[in-house]
Amino acid sequence: MPIRVAGGDYRTTNLHMATYYARDKGKFKEFRDRCYKARWEDDLNLEDLDVIAGLGEEVGLDGEDIKAVIAEGRYIGALHSQRAQGKGLGIFGIPTFVVEGKLFWGKDVIDDVKAEVARVKQERINKENEES
Repeated sequence: MPIRVAGGDYRTTNLHMATYYARDKGKFKEFRDRCYKARWEDDLNLEDLDVIAGLGEEVGLDGEDIKAVIAEGRYIGALHSQRAQGKGLGIFGIPTFVVEGKLFWGKDVIDDVKAEVARVKQERINKENEES
């Protein structure tokens, strides 16, 4: 996906609630991918409820249901809980990966995450072999 500098700096609470809704309707990946495209390619206003509803409709969700979910704050408790949990772990951005308490942040660290998982796995195998 080509990435360009997006114009707006949006509050994403409503978009996150819509994402929880999409997950519950079995459309998480499709909605997430469309939202990324809306942000990084289309530079859409991701605070606008009509835009959020439209993104949902593009992937087969009910736009009016999305607006209702946002209006009633259906997922706000879960969202706040997830954010608090992340802050408690020291997470400040996405994507973030945690391996044995060690944080890796950003897409460019995927190879580092894989290497750390392999290292931890080998360490555990070695420990099991020593105990046998």
